[in-house]
Amino acid sequence: MLWSAFEPLSSVISGVTVEVGPEAVWVRSIEPLSVLSSAVVGGGLASTRHIVNMHVDLGYRGDRPADDLRAFARRLGIGEPFVGLMTAAWTHEAATVSEKADGVTVTAVATVGLGTLVAAGVTPPAPWRPSTINTVVILDARLEPGEAERRHLEAIYKARLAVVEDLRGVIEEQRKEMERAQRRIGELELRISEMHQKEAETVKAFEALTTAAHERALELGDFERSQARKDRALEELTPLARSVAARFGLAKAEGPADLVDALVAFKRSLRPEQMASIGQVLSPEQGATLINLFDVLPKVNGGGE
Repeated sequence: MLWSAFEPLSSVISGVTVEVGPEAVWVRSIEPLSVLSSAVVGGGLASTRHIVNMHVDLGYRGDRPADDLRAFARRLGIGEPFVGLMTAAWTHEAATVSEKADGVTVTAVATVGLGTLVAAGVTPPAPWRPSTINTVVILDARLEPGEAERRHLEAIYKARLAVVEDLRGVIEEQRKEMERAQRRIGELELRISEMHQKEAETVKAFEALTTAAHERALELGDFERSQARKDRALEELTPLARSVAARFGLAKAEGPADLVDALVAFKRSLRPEQMASIGQVLSPEQGATLINLFDVLPKVNGGGE
């Protein structure tokens, strides 16, 4: 049976029970109740023993809501006139409160959905969507129709005012939470920006080091090639150095002819690029001396000295 899914709440008014479940809030009375409501089924002034607040899916767009309510009532076993409402709020979380004063007991059952948090003057403008604050107020007293209507409107006003006040608190808390989240996002964005800046500086430093290392490698390569040219030139100058040293009395040679022949042979074997390499390792004075010697050698050789 469907009604077995309902959970009875404590009844304060004799003969009246309030049951809640995932599919509806169901108010049942042993005796007929005089009801004034703006319900989908049984709205206005009515007499009934059943008030049903049926749960529907969020975004419910039924073309014939009254027929849906009557079909649901038949499933509950209600075969008589009833008052029917609809809500997308969780009916099993309905709030119930009872108060007693001056010999009159009042029980209120309310379902409130906070899926559309909109309050005039508090939230930004938003498109209208169906929403409900369904309140069932039961009194163990008889009221004149005019008084009942006044009390009905007063109850609706106070119930909605209380919900709006609670809603203001919820919205204010959400606003503060949003501000905290925005500050946190700002802090994270700043940290990310600093990280990107440090990363860019690191990349720039790495590129500078790579460029410096490359330039140093080129310099070392040039130095090594220059040193190799100097070493070859020194090796080629070794015979000349010995002959020149002997010529100027710094070392002995086997004879003048041997010295001249050695210098002439050395000069003849030189190529232009070798002469350039030799010039790189000689001072200007040494280079001038070598040129002068080369200028003299053919004359000495030609003279038979």
